[in-house]
Amino acid sequence: MIEKIKAEIASKHFVQYIMAGSLGAFIDYVSFFIMLYFGVPSMVAQWLSGFSGFSHNHMWYHFKVFDHDQRFVQTYPISFVINITAILISGPMLVLLSQYLNIILSKILLTGIITVLLYLIRRKWIFVKKSS
Repeated sequence: MIEKIKAEIASKHFVQYIMAGSLGAFIDYVSFFIMLYFGVPSMVAQWLSGFSGFSHNHMWYHFKVFDHDQRFVQTYPISFVINITAILISGPMLVLLSQYLNIILSKILLTGIITVLLYLIRRKWIFVKKSS
């Protein structure tokens, strides 16, 4: 199982996923720190910034990164629900991690974990080719 995950992470699709998601991560981080600067609670800032990154990234994943035959109206709602779930869970996780680590390190660690999990979910269940 671990070997399959390692192989998937080393794949061309994962590299493209990371490249496409880098701008989304930039949007996420910049909006997160702007909201913190203006006094928005960290959990709320995490939720809002995570959603802004998702909104950007899904378009790239659907149209450029994954080789699939699904329509946008099929992939977006599923990806949206999964991403909202990840964002909602990430808020409390960020608060918990930041009790032990600096807020920036907590955000980076959480981003890495969520990135790998969402990639595996999207690759396996969302952006797939239908069997003929």
